[in-house]
Amino acid sequence: MGRSVGDSAGFPLCLPTWTRRASMTDATAQEVEASSLTLLLHTAFEHAPDGMAFASLDGVLLTANRSLCSMLGLSEPDVLGKSLFELLEPRAAEALKARLSLLQTGAQRTFSRDCQTVGRMGRPLWLGLSVAVMRDAQGQTAGVIVQARDITDSKQVERVLLASDRRFRTIFNALSEGFIETTPDGTVVDLNQPLCRMLGYGREDLVGKQIFFVLDEASRGRMQRALLEPQAGARSYEVTLCRKDGEGIPAQVLSTPLTDDSGALLGMMAIVLDVRERNQALQALRDSEQRNRTLVEALQDGLVMIRDQRFHYVNPPFATMLGYAPGDLIGVPVRRFLLEQTDYLHGLPQGEAELTFVGQDGRQVVALINGGLAQASDQPGGLLIATVRDVTERRRIQAEVRKLSWAVEHSPASVMITDRSGRIEYVNPQFTAVTGYQSEEVLGCLPSILKSEETASDVHQGLWRSLSNGEPWSGEFRNRRKDGSLFWDYTSVAPIRNESGEVTHFVAVKEDITARKEAELRTWRRANFDAVTGLPNRVLFMDRLSQSLTRAQRNGEPVAVMFIDLDHFKAVNDTLGHEAGDAVLRGVARRLEESVRDSDTVARLAGDEFMVILPSPGDEKDVTIVAERILDALRQPFLVDGDKEAYIGGSVGIALYPEDGTDPHALIRSADHAMYRSKDGGRNCYQFFTAEMNRVVEARIQLENDLRRAVQGGEFAVHFRPVFNHHQRSLQAAAVTVQWAHPVQGILPADSFWAVAEEIGVVAELGDLMLRRACVQAAVWRDSGYPFLGVIVPVSSRQLSSSPFMEAVDLALERSGLEASALSLAIPEEVLLKLTPVSEAALMALAARGIRVIVQGFGSGYAGLHQLRRFPFAGVELSDSVVRSIAEDHDGGMIAEAVIAMAHKMGLAVTARIPSRFQGVGALLTTYGDWFEGVVLPDTLSGADFEDVLEARGAPVLPAGL
Repeated sequence: MGRSVGDSAGFPLCLPTWTRRASMTDATAQEVEASSLTLLLHTAFEHAPDGMAFASLDGVLLTANRSLCSMLGLSEPDVLGKSLFELLEPRAAEALKARLSLLQTGAQRTFSRDCQTVGRMGRPLWLGLSVAVMRDAQGQTAGVIVQARDITDSKQVERVLLASDRRFRTIFNALSEGFIETTPDGTVVDLNQPLCRMLGYGREDLVGKQIFFVLDEASRGRMQRALLEPQAGARSYEVTLCRKDGEGIPAQVLSTPLTDDSGALLGMMAIVLDVRERNQALQALRDSEQRNRTLVEALQDGLVMIRDQRFHYVNPPFATMLGYAPGDLIGVPVRRFLLEQTDYLHGLPQGEAELTFVGQDGRQVVALINGGLAQASDQPGGLLIATVRDVTERRRIQAEVRKLSWAVEHSPASVMITDRSGRIEYVNPQFTAVTGYQSEEVLGCLPSILKSEETASDVHQGLWRSLSNGEPWSGEFRNRRKDGSLFWDYTSVAPIRNESGEVTHFVAVKEDITARKEAELRTWRRANFDAVTGLPNRVLFMDRLSQSLTRAQRNGEPVAVMFIDLDHFKAVNDTLGHEAGDAVLRGVARRLEESVRDSDTVARLAGDEFMVILPSPGDEKDVTIVAERILDALRQPFLVDGDKEAYIGGSVGIALYPEDGTDPHALIRSADHAMYRSKDGGRNCYQFFTAEMNRVVEARIQLENDLRRAVQGGEFAVHFRPVFNHHQRSLQAAAVTVQWAHPVQGILPADSFWAVAEEIGVVAELGDLMLRRACVQAAVWRDSGYPFLGVIVPVSSRQLSSSPFMEAVDLALERSGLEASALSLAIPEEVLLKLTPVSEAALMALAARGIRVIVQGFGSGYAGLHQLRRFPFAGVELSDSVVRSIAEDHDGGMIAEAVIAMAHKMGLAVTARIPSRFQGVGALLTTYGDWFEGVVLPDTLSGADFEDVLEARGAPVLPAGL
């Protein structure tokens, strides 16, 4: 071993020469001395415990000792001639190459590094490597000296220490109690997270700070004594901690001094316990003791005293427990009432025991006995005092609990238990029943055996995230059975912890919710799809339109919306029946879907109204092509009932985003207006929304907003039109109307806004206003000398159909003091086509109160004669079309005469409003009519002007010739 290029001793020729003295006279002695020294160095080299070697400047090993070869698990021939760099890990080899140049120049004397290589039997080997340059007598670099020490064991110890430190740090921070270490002067060296949370500070806020600043003044002294008196050893004391938010926390400190081997104080280590809950528990305990004391004083349990195995005393609760009076038991042996005979010295056991008594009626009473001797047992006549509690019901409940436990083991829900890595260790029979897997097929497997591709990945991620944090999780999975079929289950997973709080297993309870999910899907479809056509309904349509607009806004793309209203569909329903109508609707749905792309949406809003969404539709020409395709499809006949043909058509309105609206409601409204324009244009055509339509829409919206504001702001005034009785030739009533003092447009008559008020739902407020003011005004006139004067108030269909309407009528009459006979209410003729139980009841109630009801618009054709005869109407008012026909149509007079005659035949008075511009109308109407508006006086008058006319003229009369 150790032989290499060099002298006869095996050392390299570059070794320095040692001499004992300068004189060279005795050459022989020097040679002997040098030879001895060389042998000595060689022996030390060979038997050194550390590995040693000499290498050339390029890293080739020239010689190596036994220790180095043994470390590497190589023979000397295998080592010599190898490059030192081959034996080292790559990073260490690169570092050594970089440092050799520094070592050669003398800029660095040695190079040391811990590095890893492969040792005996291929095991990892850690070496503490030191490399130095070897120089000859002239100071020239001659080679490299390498020393290697096996530090594998120390590295393992180091890793163990690091792992131990990590475990300690984990435990340190996982403790539920606070933990702190300080220097002798109270400077914080370290503390754990629970204490940080307790104080509301971060660790960095406290380390290096004085512990005293988180203590109140009284507590600082206790802490200082613990630091200044280490000889007292471990001690326990209470302090008040000051949280960052100012809250004071009572805490128990268990501190112990830290000393070195000489006993010098190094600091203090303390456990800090938040004792708020303990203090609360102590207070609760004191409260409990007080309650127990009170309970003892008013004891409801049985209490017995036994002497010589006989009852010496029993309290009423015990006697009642057995069905006796207390006196019946005194002096009677205890054994007589026990189910099983015992040999207890005093008849009952001492301490706690459970016995079964037999009551007077044979009922078995399970009782918990707690007894003790009042005197020593070896004294004659020892007295045993015991409390007796009836636990019969408790034992029954416990038996029930055992049954429930058995039931859980045989639960209809699937139960699965896994180890902490997720490997299945147990499944119950229900798991087998639901999944089709036998227990032996899944034991040792992962739950992913049930996994399908139908469950979103974030569900699985959320599950494992919660379980990794030791938290329970619940959610829904779409899993796959053994036979490949899919099913839904609701899974609740919770960790199982051992006594140390470590998670050892997971338990999953899985409920098959397939039926529920299918029901939810059906419910969702009912909520989002039309039942007749299967198309998306309004709800889903609005959702898809909102999504399309969001994408369009993000991508800068247009969206087209089509509003399709079927033409002549009502005729199909009326002639062929609703089943045929439904068949046509289904056919329309199918043709519409065939006319658009798969990415487009076709929806049925209601009745015969359909909508189409065209995302990214191209230019206007492309939209036109789709509209024409739809119209062509709707023109084709629909087969119903096998052989019948139904012909319909469609009117299409088209709105484009963003020109015609930027939100769903605006686009639908624009398409709706365009659809109505296409109907006005002759039907069976399409129409794009235009700026003119937009102006009309904006004007309409402005009118609606102004109306709502005006109702709240009181911008309406009630006016009156004089109504003459033709037979009496005099003024008999005032017809009520309303005018709007618009802040911009001036005075607006009712005809200009009444229909809009009906549509937006404010007509009821207007009607109530007219009714109240008209009743008050009529009462004033009648009290002022015109007792014959009544009022005619128009009533909308909304008012008549609302439940509070009759209350409003009664209240108006009551507050004004007007007689019911002086009030007439005029309802539109079309109301008779939409009668509801509420409106029918209102008509009968009005007649019962003596209030006259007049049907307006008579002769327009809305109502049939049978509808007029159903209710006790007082009269009718001719429609404007009948009145106009007299002046404009040669045959108008005959029509008016026929209409008036028909009304008279039914006993109805006829009222007509005669516009002053119509010539010759009055002569005909006065021949046959009964009441007239618009003659003698102006069309409308305010209440004050009407009163002025009355005072100036008296009661006006009809002029001659009328």
